[in-house]
Amino acid sequence: MTTRVLAPRGGQAEQAKRNRGVCKADIEQLLPLGRRRTYHSFARCAACGRIYWRGAHSKRLEPIVASAIRAAAAAGRAGSS
Repeated sequence: MTTRVLAPRGGQAEQAKRNRGVCKADIEQLLPLGRRRTYHSFARCAACGRIYWRGAHSKRLEPIVASAIRAAAAAGRAGSS
């Protein structure tokens, strides 16, 4: 049986821990024009300064990830019996 691990790509999990909410006005000049008009909530990495926002894909991906987490948790409970 093959075991698969649900994990963010690269170091994204560690990166997410360093992100801090940031005021749009403070970073607006660093954003591409389309992002300035479309998005209003941002985070910035305390370590590297990179700016993040919830992209258009997040609404589609959140239920997929939540389902995978529930399935993994259920499999873990079933495997420990």
